[in-house]
Amino acid sequence: MVRNTINSKIAKKNPLVYILILSYNSRKWLKKCLDSVYKTRYTNYKIILIDNASTDGSVDYVKNNYPKIIIIRNKKNFGWCKANNIGIQKALEDVPDYIVFLNADILADDADWLTNLLEFAKNNANYKIYGCIQYEYNAENWDMINNWTKYILFNGNKDVFFMWENLYINSSSNSYYNEKDIINKKYLDCYFVQGAAMMVNAELFQKIGKFDETFFIFYDEIDFSRKARLIGYKTALVTASKIKHYGSGDNFSSKKMRRRRNFYYSRNKYIFLLTDVNRSFRQMYSIIRKWIKCDFQDAVNEKNDISDIVQLIEIIISLMMKLPKIILKRYREKRLFNLYR
Repeated sequence: MVRNTINSKIAKKNPLVYILILSYNSRKWLKKCLDSVYKTRYTNYKIILIDNASTDGSVDYVKNNYPKIIIIRNKKNFGWCKANNIGIQKALEDVPDYIVFLNADILADDADWLTNLLEFAKNNANYKIYGCIQYEYNAENWDMINNWTKYILFNGNKDVFFMWENLYINSSSNSYYNEKDIINKKYLDCYFVQGAAMMVNAELFQKIGKFDETFFIFYDEIDFSRKARLIGYKTALVTASKIKHYGSGDNFSSKKMRRRRNFYYSRNKYIFLLTDVNRSFRQMYSIIRKWIKCDFQDAVNEKNDISDIVQLIEIIISLMMKLPKIILKRYREKRLFNLYR
């Protein structure tokens, strides 16, 4: 009780932040990433590197060059969810106020990126998840926002599947925000922020748990934001907080990696949809019909998010095998919603 009281008083002035950086054969990104993070003007933070069984010397490089960094070395590639959950558990032992998640292909070139996140969090208690405006990795003058940020400008706080329901016309004239909003607004209310550069109020993990490991990678942070929304907490893109992001740093580095990316990205959208307690079965059926048609066409043509027919079959089998977990997850989130309603 005494420790919690002391920590609460400290948090108001100088909150403790843990920065979790996930690495999987990310040696080529780590020097620029870590050097940029260490230029951060805010100082009350600790860094944990979570390594998913890299074979490129990542861990030894960090150990030899950044001795203050806490290193967690996993025995296998646990994906984004489980690996970060391990890092969260380690960080929570120190009772932090906030936990930040960064991918290795991030440049935190603006020294105030973290200060601006914390300033917004301090003044907006109904927001518990916060993201940075993302710019292209090689943008010299902060003049090129990346595709994910453009998506948020279009989508805003609308459900991630709203275009599949024909509720809106997919055109730039119907964007929720426009690029001027990045300058003129202090924040953009949004459905989710990308896990590549995300800060979370640590108390939220006590209320809704950690990331759902059913996903492995992709849709995990969207699912987390949705659960926070179920109990009344919002997600914000803080426009004063700027980072650069290469994007899918290693997911397209080889045919094998692209195939893995396509499997999880395509499979997980079904899991996310089927566990949405705010959506009726009729609505889900309508969207799934459209998805199956598009996925089949992609599989035949071997393009976009499905590699081929074999992969589409693998996705269907995986969904069938995970059906008990999907049903249980939906039941638990319904209970969570009812608990805080």
